[in-house]
Amino acid sequence: MNVLEMLKSPFSKSELKWRQGRGGMQLAYIDARCAMKRLDDVVGIDGWQDSYKSLEGRTVCELSLKINGAWITKTDGAGDTNIEGEKGGLSDAFKRAAVKFGVGRYLYYVPNGVNTFDDLPPAFKPSNKRINREELQGSLIAIVNDIKEDSLSTAQESFNELEQHEQMWVWNLLSTNQKDYIRSNQEAA
Repeated sequence: MNVLEMLKSPFSKSELKWRQGRGGMQLAYIDARCAMKRLDDVVGIDGWQDSYKSLEGRTVCELSLKINGAWITKTDGAGDTNIEGEKGGLSDAFKRAAVKFGVGRYLYYVPNGVNTFDDLPPAFKPSNKRINREELQGSLIAIVNDIKEDSLSTAQESFNELEQHEQMWVWNLLSTNQKDYIRSNQEAA
């Protein structure tokens, strides 16, 4: 699974929030902390940065991610919100910039009439395939040992043999240094 696929992965029931939209529809969304956690998990705490400025009364967020060794910046903005004013504008601008990297973008395409997580079509939910933890622990141990032995090709091969939902499970268990090793060596390839 590549970085962009991991950024685009659907969020869990506990991460999604719902609010009343126009015409009585329920709208699914994530909060800024959820987007930050996704960035931390996928590109690492030192793999993204944000900055803000004001432009014609709107808060603009410049969000930069280090992907394949290059810093890529996406920008978007939002006005102050009725709920938290300027703070809400900062959060909304950040989330809008993150959407440009695919984080939560699928939420804009939730079909009409979907009012709860349980109503979401399967493509809008994380995989519900069961994970064989014992088998995945073996894969995780093999990947970690390959990293220790500086055998990137074997580590990547083991990782790529996993299904997408298994890759995300393993990725979340790797340490920051292990993720950095894989990312830095992918960038060099």
